[in-house]
Amino acid sequence: MESESLLVARESDVDGKQSMREAVKSNGARVVVAVAFACACAVAVARHGVASGAMGTGSTAAALGSARDERFLETTIREYDGDLHVMSWSPAQGFTARTSDGARENVSDRATKVQTVDSNGDRVHAPSRVKGAFELLKATIERYFPDRLTQDSKPFEVLFEVSDSPHSRCANPKFAAKYCDFKRWAPIFSFGSAPKDAEMFPTLVPSTLGVLRKCMIRGLQAKVAVEDEPECNFLSYPERKYRVLESCNTGDEEEQAECRYHGLFSIDAVDHAKDYTWENLIPRAVWRGSDYSFLNEDYPGYKPDALEALRAISECANATQEMMKYVRSPEIGPRLRAVLISKLNPEKVDARFFNWGSHGNERSKLGAALGVDSDVRLDEKDFGRYKYQLDVGGGGGTTWSGVIPKLSMPGVLLHHETQMKDSYFDSLYPWVHYIPVREDLLDLEEQIQWAEENPHQARQISANADEWVRNFRRVTQLLRHNYEKLAKPLAEHVFENKHLIPFERAHADPKVVRARERAIALAELATAQGSSIQSSSTDATAHPRDAAM
Repeated sequence: MESESLLVARESDVDGKQSMREAVKSNGARVVVAVAFACACAVAVARHGVASGAMGTGSTAAALGSARDERFLETTIREYDGDLHVMSWSPAQGFTARTSDGARENVSDRATKVQTVDSNGDRVHAPSRVKGAFELLKATIERYFPDRLTQDSKPFEVLFEVSDSPHSRCANPKFAAKYCDFKRWAPIFSFGSAPKDAEMFPTLVPSTLGVLRKCMIRGLQAKVAVEDEPECNFLSYPERKYRVLESCNTGDEEEQAECRYHGLFSIDAVDHAKDYTWENLIPRAVWRGSDYSFLNEDYPGYKPDALEALRAISECANATQEMMKYVRSPEIGPRLRAVLISKLNPEKVDARFFNWGSHGNERSKLGAALGVDSDVRLDEKDFGRYKYQLDVGGGGGTTWSGVIPKLSMPGVLLHHETQMKDSYFDSLYPWVHYIPVREDLLDLEEQIQWAEENPHQARQISANADEWVRNFRRVTQLLRHNYEKLAKPLAEHVFENKHLIPFERAHADPKVVRARERAIALAELATAQGSSIQSSSTDATAHPRDAAM
C-alpha cells in the first residue's frame, strides 16, 4: 500500500512539489557552513562557464512531424554535428544500423567496446552502447508494432544517440540561435540523460535509460511470460552474505565498469542487522565517485574536473583557507565541492574521489597529498552504515544507475537535482522519495541539518524510497516504463500514431490468449447454431397455407 504522502505527491503538479516541501520541512534553525574567502595566494581561477540565454525557438511539433522527410534527417545530422546513429528498416534488409556519416555498424555480434573499422570505413564492431540501444529499439518495435513490419510496409528510419547526455554545440544557446534550425530537425531518441528544459533540443525524445535494457530485455523479447526478477546487477538484491561476495577488482577495465553498478542493499546480506537500524546509522553523508567534469563544455553550467583547483590549493600556503574559498567559488563542479566540504566538515560529510587507477601521475599525487582521493572501495554494506546517501551528477549531469541503489539503503537519499534527468526521474518526488540538494550543492549542509532535526520525516522518506525501488525493479514495471518512454514516443514521432498495440495484449500469456480465442469461437458457434435451430423450428411450425403461397 502506498503511503499517504506518496499518493498526495502523485496528484500534485510542479508548484505542488514546492508546497509539499514547505509542509514537510520544519521551521527549525538551519546551519550553513561559514566560508572565508581570504587567502594569501593570488591564484587565478579560469572561467569555463557558458553564458546563459534564450534557447532555440524551433517548433517541436513541426520538427517531429517531419521525421519521414530525408532532408530533415540530413539537416539534423549536419547541425547536431555529434555522435548520432541511424536505425533503418526495410522489408528486404530488415533492421540495420549506420553512423551519422554513413558507415555501416555491425550490431549483430556480441557487444564490445572495441570499434574496428574496415577498409570501407564500416564498423566491424559497434560500441556496446550503440548495440544496446539498437537491440532495445528493435525489440520494442517488434513487440508493439508487428503490423508495421510486414512485406508490404514502407521503410523507416530512427535517429538516436547514446552519449552520457546529448553532445552537440547546439546546447550552447548563442551557438544554437545562429546555427541550429530546430524547426528543420528530425526526432532524436536519446538513451542517456536529457535536459529538463525541452527547448534546449526541441526534437529530442528522452527514452528509456540505456542501462535498464539488460534488466528487462528478455521480458521484451520472450514469447511467454518470464520471471519478474530483473537480469541486471544494479537492480538485484544479493543472494549471499556481503562478506562472502568477491571483492571488486579494479585491475581490468571491464571489471571496473561493473564495479560502478552497485547492487541493491539487503539487510539479509549483512552479519549484524542492528548496526543498520536508523538509530545506529552513522550521521554523515557519504559519497564516492570519479573525478569527472560536470556536463560538457557546450552546456550552461559546465564545470571542469578538479585538477586545476587542486593545483591551486596545493600551491597555497594555507590550504584550508583556499579550500574554503573554493567551496563558495562558482567555478568548481559539484563533485569537488562535496569533497572539499568533507575536508572542512568531516563530522557531517564523508566524500572522496575514488581513484580507479585512471588518474594521471600529477592528479594522483595531488589527490593523495590533499587527502581528497581514496583507493579503498566501499561496497553496499559499507555505504549502508551511513544515514545520508549523497548522489552527485557527473559528465552527463546525473549518475545513471547510481541513484536507485542509494534509494534502497537504510538511510535517506540526498539527491542532486540538476538541469538533467534520467528516464525514471519523473516517478520520483522530492520530500517523498528523497531530500533534494541544489545543483551547486551549496545547500548540502543545510539539508543534512534538516534531516538531523526531523528524523521521523527523514525515516518516512527512506521508507517511501525503498517501496519505490521494490516496485520499479520488477520486470513487469520496467516493461511498462519502456512502453511509456519508448513505445509510445515511437508511435507518435515515427509511426503517425498507428500500429501500436496495447501493453496488456502485447504481453498476454499465449496459452490464455488461445483459450480465450477458443472460448469466443465456441460461443459464436453456439450462437450461430442456436439461431439456425430457431429458424428451422419456425419454418416447421408455419401454417400450410403460408407454405403453399
